[in-house]
Amino acid sequence: DRHLFDPEPCYDKLAETGVKRARVQSGWCLCEPQRGVYDFTELDAVVSNLTVRGIEPWIMVGYGNTNWMGKCYTSAAVGCMPLYYGPECQAAWERFVAKLAARYANRIRHWEIWNEPDLREFWQPRQANAADYARLVKLTGGIIRRAAPGAKIGGSCSTVMKGWLREAARLAAGDVDFWCVHAYGVVPEMARGEQRDPSGKLWDYAGQIAALKDIFAKAGRPQVEIWQAESGFPSWFKENHWLLGKNREGFGCEEWQAKWLLRRFLTDRRAGCASTSFY
Repeated sequence: DRHLFDPEPCYDKLAETGVKRARVQSGWCLCEPQRGVYDFTELDAVVSNLTVRGIEPWIMVGYGNTNWMGKCYTSAAVGCMPLYYGPECQAAWERFVAKLAARYANRIRHWEIWNEPDLREFWQPRQANAADYARLVKLTGGIIRRAAPGAKIGGSCSTVMKGWLREAARLAAGDVDFWCVHAYGVVPEMARGEQRDPSGKLWDYAGQIAALKDIFAKAGRPQVEIWQAESGFPSWFKENHWLLGKNREGFGCEEWQAKWLLRRFLTDRRAGCASTSFY
């Protein structure tokens, strides 16, 4: 949604892998380049190129639009939350979501609301707030359901069992059908950093997923699916890559990446995730 790369050379290669789903970012700034002027040409091309190859897209509905927002830290208003920019911006967001859902109602089943709202980088211009995120899910998901009956609505977070997620999952449980978690880390079977159980013990990944499922079950929504929606391990690291911290340049190889990916998929399967994704 920000022209970071040309997707055209990827489609046939994706089809050859046998992949079943692909995550697509809606890109409000891309689809409404001027106030009230909508252009879905590029998003249409992505959705069509995936579906014609038997790959089902799901859309991450998110990010802002500098036509309706000021003082955004990127030209694509990455992470800028529309409910924080006044009633005019919120109304514009609602119009965009309605048009997006109506346009793809017959081609898109799953709609993920926002990306990593628990991280400051993707929740601008305020600190991450679980209650506000639940409010965004309810508003946005409701618009999508009205325009696309039968749509499945998803929540999102960057890491699994930390305080923000416990509150967000509880508050949004009644408005979601699936919940996307991201699973970066050097060891696929383990959690990263602050992801510890209430006693302070480092949580393994399967234990985290079980705890998340329990939150939805206690909220009366045991049918909510858990999707591992973003993870990865590069075949080559630049020096001091964020995933490993300080390390020598060139660390890693395709064989390590392949082993990591297999372990990721098996771990997600063992944990009971309904879907697994490599980013």
